[in-house]
Amino acid sequence: ADWREITRLSVNAQPDGRIVLTPAGHAALYVGATNQRYVHGIMGDDLEGVSLLVFDLQDGSIISTVDLDGDSVFEGLSPFWADVNEDGKLDLITTVSNAAQGAQIRVYQDDGSILAQGPAIGRGGRWRHQLAWGAFGINGENLLVEVLTPHIGGVVGFYRYDGAGNLEIIAQRSGYTSHVIGSRNLDMAVAGDFDGDGQLEIVLPSQDRTRIAGLGLNTNGDIEEKWSFPLDGLLVTNLSAITMDDGTLALAVGIMTENGGILRLWY
Repeated sequence: ADWREITRLSVNAQPDGRIVLTPAGHAALYVGATNQRYVHGIMGDDLEGVSLLVFDLQDGSIISTVDLDGDSVFEGLSPFWADVNEDGKLDLITTVSNAAQGAQIRVYQDDGSILAQGPAIGRGGRWRHQLAWGAFGINGENLLVEVLTPHIGGVVGFYRYDGAGNLEIIAQRSGYTSHVIGSRNLDMAVAGDFDGDGQLEIVLPSQDRTRIAGLGLNTNGDIEEKWSFPLDGLLVTNLSAITMDDGTLALAVGIMTENGGILRLWY
């Protein structure tokens, strides 16, 4: 089949920004990239989007636009879709940052209205990395996972949506990371049921990137390491999950050793 251009939107997106899609053909993208507002510059350049654009992929019609005010920016390369309030419609999970409050997780519905938000860090120059939404709860409850300040301390946090506009932190554990400062790699963590116990883990490296661990909630509601592996080197890539022929998950990472780079696979 021949490819043809259906429509074109004039947007000022980040050079490495990502369009995220829904099965229904809705697309979302950070636009209005600028370095004239809050500048943290931890992801390879100093450009951040100041607007969230939702549009129809079929005809290019704009569904909604969220314009941040003041010096606030969307600090990341993309939002991600998740049905946070379980109404059958996908919402957009974002990270909003400014100089006064630092980073805050904020959830928008696709009409541009705010559904929920979590606590702000309380100071600029500090980031939180939104990672995944899924059945991380002990009884299969959907939760949000993030890493607070992945460059300094790296605190993994699990959030619950309270149904009243808030994301509540229910558990935290320090000592991990999901991003190297200055890198454009934002996928240094992956979610999945890697140990086959029916509960999702969030998989990410230790703060020094010499170890990989799968974290989940235990019956006391605390975050624990369900499993971990030494890397015998330094993690230098994103993490990739691979579904094997028997339905189990494998994990691939790239590490740097004294003898050069190695691709390591666990299954």
